[in-house]
Amino acid sequence: MLLEISTLTIRAGNEEAFGEAMAQHGMPILRGVPGVISARYGRGVENPEKFTLLVEWENMAAHTAFRDLSVYTEFGKLFAPHTVGGAMEHFEVV
Repeated sequence: MLLEISTLTIRAGNEEAFGEAMAQHGMPILRGVPGVISARYGRGVENPEKFTLLVEWENMAAHTAFRDLSVYTEFGKLFAPHTVGGAMEHFEVV
């Protein structure tokens, strides 16, 4: 299993809109992607402009295949108007 941890910094004033977009559109998209075991996100307590996205994938191949799906572009468009930066890391679950 592969754990993807993404940290997103949201443009000031867009935090609520980003959270709503993720809840209404982002999570349903991710949870419907083949190879996704679970997906969830959270908002920072100390830094409320930061969000963390946690996605459990069956394997790296499933994660890579996501990039070839039409919903990948749709998912990416959710982030574009809201984010000012971020980072992504992958971990093999042992």
